[in-house]
Amino acid sequence: MNWLQYLLEANLYLGIFYLVYCLFLNKETYYLFNRAYLLFTCIISFILPLVQLGFLRHDQSAAHTVTYFIAARGANSDDKAAQIAFLQYFTLQNCILGAYLLGATIFTLLLIVKLGRLLTLTRNRSAIIDNQYKLVHINDSNSAFSFFNYLFIGTKAMDTEIIIRHELVHIRQKHSVDIILLELIRIINWFNPLIYLLQNSLKTVHEYIADEQTASYKTDPITYSTFLVNNAYGIGGPSITHSFFNYNLLKKRIIMLNQKRSGSLARLKYLLTVPVCAGLLCISTLGVSKNYGWVVLSPKNSPTSVEAPKVKTLKLTDGNTVAYGDKITKNGKVYTVNSLTDADKAYLLKTYKIKLEVVEIKGKPGQATMFFPSAGAKDTNSNSTSTYTSKGYKFKEEGYLINGKSNFRVLITEKNGEEKAYFKNSATPSEIKKLHDKYGYTFPNMPIYPKLPPPPPMAPAAKPVKPTPPLKADVTIDEPVSPSKRKSPLPPAGRPAKPTPPKADITIDEPVSPVQVKSPPPPMAPYMPLANVFAPLDKYIAKYTRFPAVALENKVTGSVIAAFELNADHKITNVKLISGIGNRCDEEAIRVLNNFTDPIEAKPGTYKLAITFTINNVKAPKPASETLSNDPSFIGEVVISAYLK
Repeated sequence: MNWLQYLLEANLYLGIFYLVYCLFLNKETYYLFNRAYLLFTCIISFILPLVQLGFLRHDQSAAHTVTYFIAARGANSDDKAAQIAFLQYFTLQNCILGAYLLGATIFTLLLIVKLGRLLTLTRNRSAIIDNQYKLVHINDSNSAFSFFNYLFIGTKAMDTEIIIRHELVHIRQKHSVDIILLELIRIINWFNPLIYLLQNSLKTVHEYIADEQTASYKTDPITYSTFLVNNAYGIGGPSITHSFFNYNLLKKRIIMLNQKRSGSLARLKYLLTVPVCAGLLCISTLGVSKNYGWVVLSPKNSPTSVEAPKVKTLKLTDGNTVAYGDKITKNGKVYTVNSLTDADKAYLLKTYKIKLEVVEIKGKPGQATMFFPSAGAKDTNSNSTSTYTSKGYKFKEEGYLINGKSNFRVLITEKNGEEKAYFKNSATPSEIKKLHDKYGYTFPNMPIYPKLPPPPPMAPAAKPVKPTPPLKADVTIDEPVSPSKRKSPLPPAGRPAKPTPPKADITIDEPVSPVQVKSPPPPMAPYMPLANVFAPLDKYIAKYTRFPAVALENKVTGSVIAAFELNADHKITNVKLISGIGNRCDEEAIRVLNNFTDPIEAKPGTYKLAITFTINNVKAPKPASETLSNDPSFIGEVVISAYLK
C-alpha cells in the first residue's frame, strides 16, 4: 500500500510544519509572511516524500553481491502457488482503500454543493463596480462575504462602506484561491484532523490582513474594533467564502488589531523553514523505507559499481565451437596474445580451417569458456545470442552452469515488448507445446560444458599429459604428421601397417587421464524460487540482503531456514530461525525478513523459506529445496551469491 504510506508520510510532514507555525509564528504580526508559510508548507509536504538525498541513501548494490533468480519448479510448486494465490476480496487493504475513497467522495460532493449554492446567488442582479468586482445584493439579509471577484452583501447590512473596503482586500489578494487549495487538500487528507485546524488558521490570517488594511484607512484600530463589536451578530456566509461577520474569530481579530507590531528580528523566525525542510528531507531519505522516491538530489557515485576488467585473450573458432584461452600450443609451437602474427592466422585458417584471433573479454586471465551457438546465430564473445523464430518472435538463448548442473534458458519477447523466460530443464509439457505452437520455438538439443570436453582416448603407451600451472588456459592441437615421419611399432609379418589417425588434444586448467574419461557427477536439484504471490518478498530479500563480511572472509556458504507467520493483515510477524550457518548470516536473514512491512496477498498462516548464501570458486551448498520441497509450508528459497576479488 504505497499510496497509503505516501499519504501518511505527507501528513506527518504537514503536521510538523504546522507545529512549528503554532509554536513560533502564530503570534507574529507579519501576516503576509504567515500566509506564505502556510501555503508553502501545504505544498512542500507533498513534495518532500518524493525527494531523496542521493549521498545519504544506502547503497543498494554491494560490491561483491550478485542475486539471481532461477525459474525452476518444485514438485508441487504450481499447486501451492494456486492455493496461496486464492484470497478473499475483502482484505484489509481493500477495506482501507474503500473507506478512504468513500470519505474523499463525500467531501468532494460537499464542495460541489457549496459551489452550486454560490452559483445560484450570482444569478441575482449584480453590478460591476470599477471593473474590479461584482456586487451582488441579497434581499432581507445582513450578511456580507466575498468569493473571488464576487462581493455579496445584504440589504439590511449597516456601514456598507467599511464592509466593502474589508472584502475588497480579500478580492484583491486572491484569498479565495487559498481557500479552494485548502478545500482540495482536505479532500485528499480528510482523515487528518490537523487539516481542519490549518484551514481555520489560514482563514484567520486572511482576516488579520483585511482588518489591518481596513483599519489603516481613515479609521484607527479602536474605532474599527468598536465597529466589529457592534456588528458581531451579523449572518455569516458559506464556509468557502470570506465572511465579514464571524463571531468565532471576533476576539482574535480585536486582539491582533491592538497588539504591538513585531520587531524586525522576528522575521528571522521564518528562516526556520530551511532547517525544518532539510531535516524532513533527511527523514525522507534515511528514516522511511519506500520505493516511490522519484527525485534524487546529489546522487552518490558508487565506487562499487565497477565493470569487470577486460583482458586480452585468444579466441579459437572451429565450426560451431568457440573457445578462449591464454595460449595455444600446436605441434610444439606456442601461440600467445603477444606472439600471434597475421602469418600464423593465415596458416592455421588455410591448413586446419581454424580461425585464431586476439579479442577482449570481461574476466580474469586464465578463464576459458566454451559454448555452441545455435544455427543462424551471430558469433560473439558472450554466452547469449539473439534472433527471430519462424513466427516472428525475437528470442535470446543462454546456456550456463549453476552448481555443476547445466541448463538452457530462452527469453521470448512478446509483441508488446514483454520478455518471458523458459528453462529447458524445468519446462512443463504445456510450456514446451506453447513455445512450439505460439512462438515457433524448440529447445536445441545441445550440451553446455563448464570446460572443453575431454579428448579421445590415447594409445596405452602414450604418456599422461603433464598438468599445466593454475589460472592458465592452454589449448593444444597436435599437427598431423606424415606417415613417413610417424614413429610406430613395426607391424607383424604379412600385415600392412595401418596409418595412425591424427590426434586433437585440448587441455584447460586440469590434466585429463589418457585412458579413463570420468562422467560428470549427477547435478543437484535446481534452487526453487518463491511462489508468484511472494514475488515482492523475493525481490525485497534479493535487494536488501547483504553478504556478511565475516562469512565472505571465512568462505562460509549454506542455507538459512526461517519461518514466519502471516497475520490477518497479511504482514510478516514472529520471524523465527529454524536452522542456520552462523557467521552473521542467520542474523542478516532474520533482519531482512523483519524489515519487510508490505502486505503479502497470501492466506494467513505459517510459512518457511530459505536464504542460500553462495560464493564463487567455493563448492555450492546443497539446495534447501531438495529436503523441503515436500513441506506444504515451504515457499522456496532466494540465492545470494558473492564474488571474491
